[in-house]
Amino acid sequence: VVFYYSGNRVTFIKNESSEISEKILESANNIKSFFDNQEEKIFHVGDAFQISVVRRNNLYFAEYTKRNLTDACQSLKKNADTLQRLRILKRYIFPVSIISVFILSIPILIGVFFVSLSVAKSITIPIEEIARGIKIIADGNLDYKVAIKTHDEIGDLAYHYNSMATKLKQAYQQIKRMERIEAWQEMARRLAHEVKNPLTPIKLSAERLLYAYEFKTEEFAEILKKTTSTIIDETKRLENLVNEFSKFARLPSMKIERKNIKNTLQELLDFFRTAYPDYKIEDQILFDELYVDYDENQIKQVIINLMKNALEAYLDGDKWVLISAEKRENNLVISILDKGPGIPVDIQDKIFEPYFSTKKQGVGIGLAIAERIISEHNGNIWFETGEGGSIFFVELPIRNTQNLYTVER
Repeated sequence: VVFYYSGNRVTFIKNESSEISEKILESANNIKSFFDNQEEKIFHVGDAFQISVVRRNNLYFAEYTKRNLTDACQSLKKNADTLQRLRILKRYIFPVSIISVFILSIPILIGVFFVSLSVAKSITIPIEEIARGIKIIADGNLDYKVAIKTHDEIGDLAYHYNSMATKLKQAYQQIKRMERIEAWQEMARRLAHEVKNPLTPIKLSAERLLYAYEFKTEEFAEILKKTTSTIIDETKRLENLVNEFSKFARLPSMKIERKNIKNTLQELLDFFRTAYPDYKIEDQILFDELYVDYDENQIKQVIINLMKNALEAYLDGDKWVLISAEKRENNLVISILDKGPGIPVDIQDKIFEPYFSTKKQGVGIGLAIAERIISEHNGNIWFETGEGGSIFFVELPIRNTQNLYTVER
């Protein structure tokens, strides 16, 4: 079949097949549109490519497609459709892949996060426990042990930590025993020295009395009176010395109780303000209540001793004492400030030594007892001094983890 287009109308020049001409008329617009946009191409009519149409100049030639070409065209059409679908899919493959990876990675990332968190906790929690144990030991509780029994490096670290704590406790107890032995040796030396002082005048008085008796001197009665008076006075002094030593050596058993320290301090303030009305006794207690583990009677004894020293240290016109109390981290700090002349540099190292006193009537045992009481409370006592006065500090742990609630000496 040969035809041409006149406008949009098909005119057949040669028509040897009515079937082909009918197909041409059915697809006339598609044929013209195809060749208007394509050069030297073949247009196929029908789904099975039965008819092939070509253009030469302005004439169109149509005939049945040969069998082998029909199969090839169908294969090409199929491949072309496949290629077109692949091209369409290609536009979506990359974003779909990104979205798929993102969607699949979310549960993986969440799983990795929780696994990492679990692993981190299994490492950090035992390390934090060991660090807390070190701080507890630093605060003085040598009985604390960490309860970590894993079979890894952390478990080894915990084992060595507990071994260290045990050895520290043993070393601490040994040091304490050595300190006690040394303290008693020093105490015996000082006591012997103090006993010698009254023994000398007693011996001299007895020798003088014996001499007067043997030689029947006229002043025998007067010598008897003087020497016996001296012996009695020195004997009383010796008795007082022994009594004070007994107090120091046999302090009552310590009974630790958890009480509000402010009540104790307020009771002492009321007592001193009543007993010393001529003094201005101020206080700065920086808490409404604070429960501390302590032996109330013994801590009262310490504060009474420090307050009496402060009250007796005043200069003319400066009858003033300030007692302060505050919480510092895990400790209670009590301070007592006076406006005395201060403590001379040459005796500052001797302040807490037994039988050392700057008072004429003092035995020198009060601060030694105070230091011992505070030491047995696992606390500290110290002082700062200058020309404007002295301030004594007492530091007590709020939680007394070292001692039991009743401590026997």
